[in-house]
Amino acid sequence: MAVLDLSNAEKIVKFLYPDYTVPRELRKTNPFYAMLAKKTNFVGKSVEVPLTINTTQGGGATFGTAKSANEQNYAYSDTYKSFTLTRKSDYSLATIGGEAMKAAVMDEGAMVDLFQDTIDLAMMTAMRSIARNLFRDGCAWAGKVGSVSGSTITLSTPSDAFNFDLGMRVSVYSSSSFLMDTVVNSTEATPYYVTGVDRKAGTVTLNSVTGISGGHYLTRAGDRTASSSDATVFTNSRVITGVSQWIAGSATGAVTGANAGAQFQASIYGVTRTSDKTALAGNSLDCTAAAPDEAIIQLFSDVAA
Repeated sequence: MAVLDLSNAEKIVKFLYPDYTVPRELRKTNPFYAMLAKKTNFVGKSVEVPLTINTTQGGGATFGTAKSANEQNYAYSDTYKSFTLTRKSDYSLATIGGEAMKAAVMDEGAMVDLFQDTIDLAMMTAMRSIARNLFRDGCAWAGKVGSVSGSTITLSTPSDAFNFDLGMRVSVYSSSSFLMDTVVNSTEATPYYVTGVDRKAGTVTLNSVTGISGGHYLTRAGDRTASSSDATVFTNSRVITGVSQWIAGSATGAVTGANAGAQFQASIYGVTRTSDKTALAGNSLDCTAAAPDEAIIQLFSDVAA
């Protein structure tokens, strides 16, 4: 006996969708970025950020020695410094077809307003880029390669997997510094792209890993260029300078030889920081072998000194 079953009636059976906004399975917050004050009236070519880093040096146990010290040229030479901050650009683009935009109207035609949602996601891309580089040294690297298996890269720092997203284009370099690095397998001109991310395991899968090995560095394509002979300015990087460069402490300008100052540079934005690394490059502390509570106490002591 013939039966009118579901396969025969599929043309009149409705598709049902939940009656709520489509949830975003995305990282919604960037806490450090959110905490920072935002200056939205940056006009002109640059901004001067002056600091007072030293007292006057016209002192002595007797009036005569104090007077003599005060008359020396260097008595006031390091009282004030000023960083000259310049602009950095970070673009985030999205393209929507006119027909798709009209078809995907909220409530009537789609689960989300395609135009609004796409613009929100594009803004989030720019925000994530800024948030990622806020913690870096200005060299633009997003993750260091620990090992490679098949087409999957295990990162040296597993949490760096949060710096990558599906479809992100990636260039590869031989080091993280501003100088003495070379591009791997022409990935500046022809970047690889991310096909998988496991943030729990700290791995990133690329469409190709040709030429990549442990110790290489991954960056978002276009965020930097290969090495040049100039290690004194940020010519190789196009991103903002993050806190690890500003708070480099004793590491500032410490590297010698061909890589001198190539990562934590002695001079940034018009100020040479080696004369007083604490005042001009902050307090940093290697906590590798220290208990967490001891490290926190020591760092508080250093900052408050």
